[in-house]
Amino acid sequence: VISLTLLGIYCPHEGVDVEARERFFDELNGATTSYSKAGPVLACGDLNTHLKYRYAEESAFFGPHLFDCQGPPAVQTVDTNRDLLAQYCSATGMAVKNTFLHKSTHQQITFYDRRCHTPMGAFDPRWHRQLDLLLCSSDYLQMVHDIVSRPDIRVGPTTHHLQIAKLHIPIRKTEAQPKKKRGKIPWDLWQDREVKTQIERQLQVALSIPRAAA
Repeated sequence: VISLTLLGIYCPHEGVDVEARERFFDELNGATTSYSKAGPVLACGDLNTHLKYRYAEESAFFGPHLFDCQGPPAVQTVDTNRDLLAQYCSATGMAVKNTFLHKSTHQQITFYDRRCHTPMGAFDPRWHRQLDLLLCSSDYLQMVHDIVSRPDIRVGPTTHHLQIAKLHIPIRKTEAQPKKKRGKIPWDLWQDREVKTQIERQLQVALSIPRAAA
């Protein structure tokens, strides 16, 4: 049986000091490293980041299917949530499963701004985001079969869409242990008077039963 760990996470938005956001990823790194010793780790939630591009060296953890894909900035950054997420994935062997699934733009959207008035409206890069991501141990990336966004299902007043992940969890088959055969005493042995006498003596000693006079 495989031990599967599921972590619910929330990353502070980029208006928060970088020290607080670095502390979040440090704590997530520690939890991931600890729990991954027992089996695959999944971390899902609001990462408050925009994965609009990737560098060649990031292809192991950022897949080719990026939301609202754009080229990298003219000046490379190091302290955005995207940068911190890349550093975390590189250090822990985690990957963003969403970016490895070929999805329509509407299925990539996980958040809408209230200014667009409806969660079901046409895509507008000003109001729609992919903030909620599912991170998975790279060795078990195929375990996450699909991720479905459900803007038609509202849970309370949130502006985030319900996300449904479909998992194929591997189970290690335990090999059946061969049954031990019980030894049998041949029937003709019971007919041997000497053997019967020896068994009688052993039972009398074990049970402390005085032997009857012959």
